[in-house]
Amino acid sequence: AHRFPSTGITALVYCLEHYPESVVSIMGVDFAAEGPTIGHYWERIFKLRTVHSYKRERQFVLQLASTGRVKILK
Repeated sequence: AHRFPSTGITALVYCLEHYPESVVSIMGVDFAAEGPTIGHYWERIFKLRTVHSYKRERQFVLQLASTGRVKILK
């Protein structure tokens, strides 16, 4: 099940909470858009499952971006 936020989401929320007047810029996120195989960049294997919900994380980040609090860099 998708029970835990990713480290990136946790860091994003931390920045938003501790720097409320700032716009947080993020880059390098694809929300596992490449397909069902995911893994960490340092691993040589890919996993078929994760404890994160990238669909929900994508919705959350896009919602924050629509408010202007988050800027997604390409």
